[in-house]
Amino acid sequence: MVKVLKYSFIIAFLLLFEIFPANATHIVGGVVNYRHVSGNTYTITLRVYRDCFFGQAPFDNPAIIGVYDDNNNFVSSLSFSNPIVSAVNPPINNPCLIIPPNICVEEGRYVGSFTAPNPNMGYHLVYQRCCRNNTISNINLPVGATYNAYIPPTSVYANSNPVFNIFPPLFICVNAPLVFNHSATDPDGDSLVYELCTPFQGGDTMNPVPNPPAPPPFPNVVFQPPFTQNNPLGSTVPLAININSGVLTGTPDFTGQFVVGVCVSEYRNGVFLSQTIRDFQFNVTTCNIPTANIPSTNIDPNTQIGDFIELCEDNTTVKFNHQSSGAVSYEWHFGDPTTTADVSTLQSPTWDYPLVPGNYLVTLIAINDVGCVDTARANVIVHPLPNVSLTNDTTICPNSQIQLSASGGVKYQWSPANLFSDPKLPNPIASPGFNNGNPVKIDVFVTDVNGCTSSDSMFIDFHPLPDIDAGMDTSVCLEPNSFRDSVQLQATGGVSYTWTPLSGLNDSTVSNPIARPPTNMTYHVTGVDLNGCSASDSVLVYFLDPKLDIISVEIEEICINDSTQLVVLDQGTITSYSWSPNFMLSDPNEREPIFYPNTTTDYILTISNYCYVKDDTVEIIVHPLPLANAGNLDSVCIGDTIQLNASGGIMYSWQYSPSLSDTSIANPFAFPTDTSKYYITVTDINGCIASDSVTVLVHQLPTPNTYTDDPRKYICFGQSVILRSEGGVQYNWNFSETLTTLFGDSTIATPLDTTMYIVKVTNKHSCKVKDSVVVNVQKPITPKGDSLFDICVGLNITPTVTGGLYYQWTPSDYLSFSNIPNPIITPQASIVYRVYISNDCFRDSLDIDVKVRELPDADAGPSMSTFRGIPVTLNGSGGGDYLWTPAEDLDDPLIANPTASPLWTTTYSLRVTNEYGCVDFDSLILTVNSKDLLLVPTGFTPDGDGMNDYFGILQHLNVEKLLEFKVFNRWGEVVFEGFDMDDEWNGRYKGKDQEMGTYIFLVRYRNFDGDILVERGNVTLLR
Repeated sequence: MVKVLKYSFIIAFLLLFEIFPANATHIVGGVVNYRHVSGNTYTITLRVYRDCFFGQAPFDNPAIIGVYDDNNNFVSSLSFSNPIVSAVNPPINNPCLIIPPNICVEEGRYVGSFTAPNPNMGYHLVYQRCCRNNTISNINLPVGATYNAYIPPTSVYANSNPVFNIFPPLFICVNAPLVFNHSATDPDGDSLVYELCTPFQGGDTMNPVPNPPAPPPFPNVVFQPPFTQNNPLGSTVPLAININSGVLTGTPDFTGQFVVGVCVSEYRNGVFLSQTIRDFQFNVTTCNIPTANIPSTNIDPNTQIGDFIELCEDNTTVKFNHQSSGAVSYEWHFGDPTTTADVSTLQSPTWDYPLVPGNYLVTLIAINDVGCVDTARANVIVHPLPNVSLTNDTTICPNSQIQLSASGGVKYQWSPANLFSDPKLPNPIASPGFNNGNPVKIDVFVTDVNGCTSSDSMFIDFHPLPDIDAGMDTSVCLEPNSFRDSVQLQATGGVSYTWTPLSGLNDSTVSNPIARPPTNMTYHVTGVDLNGCSASDSVLVYFLDPKLDIISVEIEEICINDSTQLVVLDQGTITSYSWSPNFMLSDPNEREPIFYPNTTTDYILTISNYCYVKDDTVEIIVHPLPLANAGNLDSVCIGDTIQLNASGGIMYSWQYSPSLSDTSIANPFAFPTDTSKYYITVTDINGCIASDSVTVLVHQLPTPNTYTDDPRKYICFGQSVILRSEGGVQYNWNFSETLTTLFGDSTIATPLDTTMYIVKVTNKHSCKVKDSVVVNVQKPITPKGDSLFDICVGLNITPTVTGGLYYQWTPSDYLSFSNIPNPIITPQASIVYRVYISNDCFRDSLDIDVKVRELPDADAGPSMSTFRGIPVTLNGSGGGDYLWTPAEDLDDPLIANPTASPLWTTTYSLRVTNEYGCVDFDSLILTVNSKDLLLVPTGFTPDGDGMNDYFGILQHLNVEKLLEFKVFNRWGEVVFEGFDMDDEWNGRYKGKDQEMGTYIFLVRYRNFDGDILVERGNVTLLR
């Protein structure tokens, strides 16, 4: 995530008593300027800035400026008295910053004159003073300061040094970008070069006002590491100044007080004249600005932009969230290149990105309640879907397996998952069964390293299932060489066969083996058809052996009225069965009939087939039922529980009821909500079962009515009231010292505050319930609410008062309602309200003072027009603080009369704020006309006398870019070529002075309207 801070309204109040202690005193900054008047005379201006709130020393009166010549010889002392003292109202770098009332910086401006004794000599003007503020963070021993200027020889230059245009902001915000125009104006039009430099030390506590001041060279202040001349704020993004424009930029990382030095060097025709130094203090503090934060990962250390979310191109809907703080509104820009409507003001919006892979840069702007903003950015990454490769459609045998294969990702999921050995492998074994002969669709979902998923599918078809038949069931006799001691089996439907088990078979690999099993045996045959597909069938061969036990048990036990079916050895269809006695069973001639005797009985089975005749016997024992007892009739109060008690067996099962705690024990707990019957099934040691039931009566709780005998439904503080309760036969009141008795259907209460009294009421069934009554006690009024409001005319407030039940405001002027605790007040003038606050017993009042402040009268001035390239001064009025918008092309949008240099016709809006924070607006239209102007001289004299030594473009309007600037001699040679509007010809070519005469120039340029224009002409070179 990358953050860019912007500011748009006043928001912060600095607690300077915590940041800057009371002993932070004295010198804040200074500079020396001089201006050539005439002859050898100069006007000298000394500007000294001091802390006038905590400062202990006044401005010097007089101020002593020492004068030293080029050889550092003392010349004289200049004494400047009666400084012009004015409060400094510096431009505030951050409009979200409020300068607190305990900040005071004054400028002491001394003006005098100086006449150079020797016009061929240069002179140093030196002012020294103690002391700098002791709270400065970036230098050692901040004791004093030296401010000086150098006047080059008057006979050669008659110079005036540059004057800085604006005093720097006293306060800047930590972690917020700083952009300040620290440029200067040179009266002579000399070229200026800016740089950061180290300020000088000066007077100390032993000699606070040196007289005369010490000569150059001057000792520099010593920066305390990690602070340096080129990083005086110790920031990751250091303070820097543009060498050409003087614009100061940087982002401070630390709060504190820092000394900064800025030097401007002036050059005339490439010759260095002098350097002017100004030092000042930056107070870096924490500002109350919002923080925009989009949670991100993989943050780029250079751009500080990370990834908010990674998506796949089949689902590009993003639900945005953020972790911003201090904001009340938000503006999202989703970075969708397919539309210009990709914005939202919702706190957590949703956006559908195009189904196209790529990176989308989303921007969040967080705005606080006064308009200050912070910006965060993050990436939304849309990945392409993986390219899936899958096994082709195929045909297999029913119930066989096949290995499938897929590629294109790092994770796989096959479906249906139950058909695979491992559905998460890229090459699993599939077992699709037969699916009634219908093709099976196989899907595979492939996920790549980005978490994106694609799918593909294929079909598995089946060969027909072979119709394998093992033949009809058959039998053999026990005795060898008997009527039927073996049998030939016959399988059909395949081209090859395999029989199992091998016991009793002469050949297990033919379709018709001979079988003589040692007992009843089922033979299985597996046949394979021409497709290589297999199927199985079976045939049962009965082994007719009279020595075998025909009935599986000798004794069978049942309960009376029950039935049973015995397991009898199957001897095939060639065997007949006969049971005796032939009653109390379903069919005496059936192999396994149903038996239901009511007494213990022996049954004999006679079986007969072509191998033998045999009898077998079974005894069926009949047990009586248990004596089930669910218990006697009982009762319970609704909401209570009762324990049931059943008997007569070893296992119990109650019919399900949600009011039973456990249906599988003899004595569960019951909690019925109405009279209920519970059914129990009892099982004895023989497994015989009987049932019973029990009824539980449920009595209702009493329905009490508890109340007071006071019809007002309240009492006043200090009064008593009778409490009454009814609906039962017995009453018990919860203990309270405010009750006269705790027993009976009535009692007297004298509560000190609103109180709930609880009584337990019992009815004739001994069922109990609690009831309550609340005694409302109205106490004396304690009014609460703010008593002073300060608003701008035309606005409204909603004060809130509390402490009572009823409210009456007087007077009722400007009120939305006069009988509510929080009316809306829209006053047109200051007013004092009295609010009467009461309940049914007591009354009090509260006065509220509403002061209404007038709006400022904003005046942006009349609309104007200009030519492109000619600055215009706007003239606003009407208040203390100004804000012009748009701020582009303005030298300072925070002053009443900024200079505007727009390229196009612009509407400027002025926002004026007075000392009460009240705001008014006005606007004007600055019409920009297009006028093409290019002025060049008709001649020049490059003789080195400093007058008219160069040929170039003197003035221009509406020029966006110089395309060509050439000078030709009479033979057509290019003797000069310029690339910038400031480039000039010195009359030389190839290092030699050119002869006098007429030369041709050509200038080709593009204006701001996009037109290409050409200027041609002659220029005369004279010597």
